[in-house]
Amino acid sequence: MAVEVSGREAEVLDAVGAGMSNAQIAHRLHLSVRTVEGHVSSLLRKYGVADRKALGAVAAAVPASASARPGLVAGLPPSRTTFVGRVVERETVASALAGGAVVTLVGPGGVGKTRLATVVAEGTRFPFGGAFVDLVPARAESLVAAVAAALDVSERGHPTLEAAVVDRLGRGPALLVLDNCEHLLGPVAAFVDGLLAACPQAAVLATSRERLGIAGERTVVVRPLPVGSDAEQLFVDRARALDPGFGADPDAVRELCARLDGLPLAIELAAARSATLGAAGLLAGLGDQLRLLAGNRGTVVRHRSLRAVIGWSHDLLDDEERAIFRRLAVFAGHFDLDAAAAVAGGGDVALVADVLGRLADKSMVLRPPGEPPRWRMLDAVRAYAREQLDGSADHAEVRARYLEWVAGAGGHPSDDVLGDLRAALATASPGPDPVVHRIAVSLARASFRRRFVHEALGHFRTAAGHAPEAASAMRDLAGAADCALVVNDTDLAFELRLAGARAAREAGDGNGEAVALARAVEMAARYPVTFRTEVPHARLVELLATARSRGDAGDPVVAARLALASAWVATPEKLSPDPVLADAAVEAAATTADPVLLSAALDAVRTVATSTGRAGDAHRVTMRRLALVERSGWTATTRTPPRRSRTRSGWPRSTRSPPVTSRRRSTPPGWCSPTSPTRSRPTWPRARSFRSSCSAATSTTPCRWHTGCGRAGSAPAARRCSGCRSACTSRRWRTVCWRTPAGSTGGATAPVNWPRRRTPSSHGWRRWRCTSRPGRHCTSRRSTPRRR
Repeated sequence: MAVEVSGREAEVLDAVGAGMSNAQIAHRLHLSVRTVEGHVSSLLRKYGVADRKALGAVAAAVPASASARPGLVAGLPPSRTTFVGRVVERETVASALAGGAVVTLVGPGGVGKTRLATVVAEGTRFPFGGAFVDLVPARAESLVAAVAAALDVSERGHPTLEAAVVDRLGRGPALLVLDNCEHLLGPVAAFVDGLLAACPQAAVLATSRERLGIAGERTVVVRPLPVGSDAEQLFVDRARALDPGFGADPDAVRELCARLDGLPLAIELAAARSATLGAAGLLAGLGDQLRLLAGNRGTVVRHRSLRAVIGWSHDLLDDEERAIFRRLAVFAGHFDLDAAAAVAGGGDVALVADVLGRLADKSMVLRPPGEPPRWRMLDAVRAYAREQLDGSADHAEVRARYLEWVAGAGGHPSDDVLGDLRAALATASPGPDPVVHRIAVSLARASFRRRFVHEALGHFRTAAGHAPEAASAMRDLAGAADCALVVNDTDLAFELRLAGARAAREAGDGNGEAVALARAVEMAARYPVTFRTEVPHARLVELLATARSRGDAGDPVVAARLALASAWVATPEKLSPDPVLADAAVEAAATTADPVLLSAALDAVRTVATSTGRAGDAHRVTMRRLALVERSGWTATTRTPPRRSRTRSGWPRSTRSPPVTSRRRSTPPGWCSPTSPTRSRPTWPRARSFRSSCSAATSTTPCRWHTGCGRAGSAPAARRCSGCRSACTSRRWRTVCWRTPAGSTGGATAPVNWPRRRTPSSHGWRRWRCTSRPGRHCTSRRSTPRRR
């Protein structure tokens, strides 16, 4: 009886069988040691063994084909027919992959490289699984994205998409199958070389018409099936699948397979017509087609033979079938009935459904299993159909229909449509084109939703080049700038913002230009350390002045963007937004109902709170920003901060602030009473800016202000008595004691800086020790009392 185990338990079982410890398993699978211990205990209980040694023996005995095993290659094409021959090739490839190298199956088109790779991947055991990647719809710039999509990984948590792929395949023995690499030899060779250098335990199985040419590559030549055994068996098997009563002269079948060069694709195409023509009719149909259809494709005999089979099958179609067949060549991958009707049939669904069924019966198109029904062409068949389309009179019309369909299907494209989007954009002519622009924008948004941010950045920039008007280019450049900021390329994001401002000026959109310039200024002042070359403060001030002159201050969004940029560049000092202007930016952003803009304004307030040592205020602002994220439909995850060590005074090192207990004391006489919506003020001075009125009736003099960094002034909108103490806003967490001489009614003396720690005295008072004059205690009668 099979034991039901989860995928993670199966991975742990494989690792135990490999002799790894719990710590090694945890490091390899990115788990905690306690979690691994739980999985091991569960496996011991399920398999009924007593110790780890016995569990390792169970791991060695469990077959690799068990349904619950995770060591399976994802995305393998389903096998609907039997596999014939290739015994020696299968053993050779399997033994080469066992050493964790790169193996390339080399051979002509239609020789069966993909099918052989699929069978080998199904029968070879890799504890950490792998993925099958069809590179037919891929291009050089989307190679890594195609591999990441097959492995179900994204850039989240990794600096680049390549790093995510390396992290997935670097966990242990895994297999990556790259099918149809012939049109991407250079990019695939570079990608595989870097992957194997970072993941020495991974194995790569590639299929191509040429070898990759990298160090350590093992090449296995896939030849046509031998005539006299496997070739005839394949023909009879496929013919009997269509007609169970098929019976033909063995000599005729042998001659037919010899004329077809033993190529599996050619044999299967011929067998598809055997039910109506028979072996003798197939031989008569071949005739001189091998020589006539050689064309300009090359001098390789096998290529000419494959083209002869496809051309002969094409000649057996009627005019209606030929027209639909060549028009279907524009699709890069799978397509459904609606897509075929829109592109190949001019919208006549009934006609296309009838012809498409006939083409599938004749093996000119393939229908993979599953619902809804989809079809695709083999690579060699599509190449032949594309040649027929290029020489036809309806090429331009079909191309225009295809672009219109791709642009319309780009709203929420599937993976199949995504391949068509890339193919259509790659072959588009440069210059403004509204249809191509829609395709580029759809592809950019689809890539961003799949977290392929680098790819989305390129597509947004391409869309700006195809934009039919300057206003669309401005929006595309704004999207590209957002993507560049996500990948931390702030220099490029800054230049894209300025380019968007120029496009807005060309379009006559003053508000758009003002917003673009304001966002460029905000980004340069908000993230100065991420720039390779820091933008001078004078230039930022100049750009902000230009933005003010271009935009309408009465527009809420423009006003909020200008206010936020003004807060960040108020002073030449880095990361020092003006607190008053930051509050004004929050108020302006709140009127726009834009959560992203409001969060950016709150970040300026948070920066002010952090730089002045007000950790509590910074935390409250951060939680407000997280609430905006949650209300916007995103999931915000929070982590409990670790316990920090404490200083000698008992306060955490992160804030050096005394803990706030539930026991509150009343405000001492002569102290300011800051109004707080959430808590009352304890007796000790807290490091915050008091902006409320003093409770004393004699408050006639503005409270002196000292930040601890050499600047002095007056607290905004604060009037307190001359004897009150204000909190220091410096990061040094000092307080200021303003001592008034006896008999004086006003005019404080020079400030004395006191630390946050209080020491008891012999007569029952808590005093403040002076930091500037060691050993001295404050003798002011206004010191905070606390009886023993």
